[in-house]
Amino acid sequence: MENVERPQRSFLMQLLFSAVISVLVALLLSVLFGLLIVAANMGDGWLMPIKQIINAVSLFTGCMLGFKGRKDGWKKGIIVGLVYSVLAFVIFSLMDTEPFSVNITLLWDILLGTAMGVICGIIAVNLKKA
Repeated sequence: MENVERPQRSFLMQLLFSAVISVLVALLLSVLFGLLIVAANMGDGWLMPIKQIINAVSLFTGCMLGFKGRKDGWKKGIIVGLVYSVLAFVIFSLMDTEPFSVNITLLWDILLGTAMGVICGIIAVNLKKA
């Protein structure tokens, strides 16, 4: 059978695809952890650590599935982290009782999401096969 090469996704498409995958994974994990928190009757103290774990896993999954090639991981990661943070804010705000509440927590979420994006982007491109 012939080895047919698929066309590479453009830089912009890689970023968009990665951000969308990250948000979808975050939505799925949020529902699963929400059910776990309710079923286990866990307190509110677990929400922030679980949220950051969800962000990290979501960004890593998006970067691993979306990035092609072995270069520019930090550039791709910073953009995906930023886009993911903004998209997640908008989507989760639409589901909240106080939609679009802009405060210092939002700034920290964007900063942490961007930092996680950089780290996940670097790891993702270095784990890809040569």
